[in-house]
Amino acid sequence: MASFEQLYRYNIILDWIKRQHPRHAGEPRPYTLDVGCHDGTLCRMLVAHGATVFGLDAFSAELQVAERHLWSYLQRDLNRQQSLPFRSASFDCVTALELLEHIIDTDYFLQEIHRVLKAGGTLMISTPNINMLKNRLRVPLGLYPYGLEYRTEIHHVRLYNLATLLSHLRATGFEVVRYRGTHLVPQRFLSQPALSALSNLLATRLPTLASNLMLCARKPLRAGAELLAR
Repeated sequence: MASFEQLYRYNIILDWIKRQHPRHAGEPRPYTLDVGCHDGTLCRMLVAHGATVFGLDAFSAELQVAERHLWSYLQRDLNRQQSLPFRSASFDCVTALELLEHIIDTDYFLQEIHRVLKAGGTLMISTPNINMLKNRLRVPLGLYPYGLEYRTEIHHVRLYNLATLLSHLRATGFEVVRYRGTHLVPQRFLSQPALSALSNLLATRLPTLASNLMLCARKPLRAGAELLAR
């Protein structure tokens, strides 16, 4: 079952997808790939939004047996089998939430997403922010930064700050459409509407301090347009 934090991100992503891919009567269902789909919660939400959905993760294929008629699941560990098993220009949208920090070869991973996206298609990412407020307080005090690990526990092998994430996506050929942070107020206080609204405002205005970064990027309609513009 998805956590409060996961549902928080999923709802933001769904709002962004609706903005980037508005549906009109008679149009075909958009093809969406959720890389790192975990328990399939976002896949089910995307299906309800009207998408044709493929989920991909390292978990056993039994994850999706009961819902095979709703969305398709493929089992793959992208640190062992790096290529995405899809033809080029297959998807209107790719989501990769809390995944980039687990990928060893992030260059190839982003190139593969760029490849399987259609021209004008979008990539939705969320990933921990190494420059989060918590780390800005911890590191000067000599404490180990949150989100990094010196032994394998949560399998984080890469961490970004906002500037580095923007630069990496642009270098891979993406146009950055929008970005924000997740909440800055501790999660246990977010059940209070006033604090939740404040947290949302701060996350939008001060993404470099947020614990996690969320970003929407687009594959240009013209190949190489983003690279030529830089």
